[in-house]
Amino acid sequence: MAAKTAVREGEWVAVQCAYCGGRGKDPFGVPHPKSNCAVCGGRGVVRVQEPYAPCAFCRGTGKQSMRRLTCTACKGKGVVTVPEPRGICPACGGSGRAPMEYDLPCTTCSGKGVVAASKHKT
Repeated sequence: MAAKTAVREGEWVAVQCAYCGGRGKDPFGVPHPKSNCAVCGGRGVVRVQEPYAPCAFCRGTGKQSMRRLTCTACKGKGVVTVPEPRGICPACGGSGRAPMEYDLPCTTCSGKGVVAASKHKT
């Protein structure tokens, strides 16, 4: 594996598609076993902006829990662009899940589990 080169913030990079695991085919074989992945279009990789981190809502799988649907927070990519500097979301505690509503992403952090850190502490 090649060493990762320095990437400037805001640059687009290619990462393995989490929804299909980089295979390029629909992980559930819907509508047909040879169907291309709806997230990466059959390429096996998706483009995301730096800096990025694994999606807290789906735990990097790209899938909704117990369903054949893409994650609503990362759109199936498995990673999300995160703010720099960042801090743990105070509403969900970093889980990415809305308090008391475990099937919905947190509205404060949009399911990322992190928020932009305040430059001025109060």
